[in-house]
Amino acid sequence: MATDTTAGRLVFLSEDGLPVWDIDYDEARPTGLSLSPDGTQVAVTLRDGTLALYELQLSSRLSLLSNEIALSEARRTVESGNLGAALKLLRERLEDAPGDLECAELLRETLQTFTTRMLHEAQAAEAMGDWEAADTSLALAQSEAPYDAALAAEHAALRTRWYTDALVRGKAALAREDAPASEALFLEAIGADPLQHEAREVLVEARKAAASSAIELG
Repeated sequence: MATDTTAGRLVFLSEDGLPVWDIDYDEARPTGLSLSPDGTQVAVTLRDGTLALYELQLSSRLSLLSNEIALSEARRTVESGNLGAALKLLRERLEDAPGDLECAELLRETLQTFTTRMLHEAQAAEAMGDWEAADTSLALAQSEAPYDAALAAEHAALRTRWYTDALVRGKAALAREDAPASEALFLEAIGADPLQHEAREVLVEARKAAASSAIELG
């Protein structure tokens, strides 16, 4: 959309990005078009010598859609299973049209479906011992719902379980004198919960054991 600063008239661009001018004079026709370097203003010269200056105010495609069309497009995206794209579309729509209550409700429902899906994926990954995949699923859910306290608590609990699992396996590896494996597991534990100190303490032990073994071999 462009605003005519000389007459306060609204001018729209076509789908191809071409200007659709609204001129008051029967004999006047555009003869020249000039765009400012920053793309914010357009100057138009007319056949009668008039110079019109326009200020460009770009709007997103979604802001120009009716509530029904925007909602239909969002629902199709949800039904396709691409919930991430649907959330993005709905948020963009509501940013341009904050009063669209139907889209707001669909956003709430879609967000709930998305977080539930990510929780199930995290649980399945944890059951298989794939802590990194489980963490990634919950991190994605949190990125979409950063103010969900229950989700944040579940993510923190997952990190604690990951830490404990890596620490226990690391100690077992250290007990069987597998220094490289124990060091890797202690580092994994530290990555899962950097604020816990036990993994750092046993990591020192593992590295000392590896150094002693190397000296003996030497």
